[in-house]
Amino acid sequence: MLIPVKEFYFLNVGEFVKMFLVAKIMVIAFALATIFTVYLIGKILYNEKTGILSALFMSILPWHIFFSHNIIPDITVIFWTTAAIYCCVQILKTK
Repeated sequence: MLIPVKEFYFLNVGEFVKMFLVAKIMVIAFALATIFTVYLIGKILYNEKTGILSALFMSILPWHIFFSHNIIPDITVIFWTTAAIYCCVQILKTK
């Protein structure tokens, strides 16, 4: 349960660490899901080698690494954007 009083987390550092770890795990999960979604887009549009190569490029991009190491909402926005592109590709492929 989140407590909105800032002083609580200064006095109970263990509770802040729990919240920090959950946020880091969520950011990492979204970053990995983004790489997998890019792989799927490349695989559907071209072939499996292109999907693997595009996922590799996505995984070594400096901005993607930076965003996935910080607890900021940018990585979730990137994931949902690539998920929307994936859905658009699926719509175009299935007609």
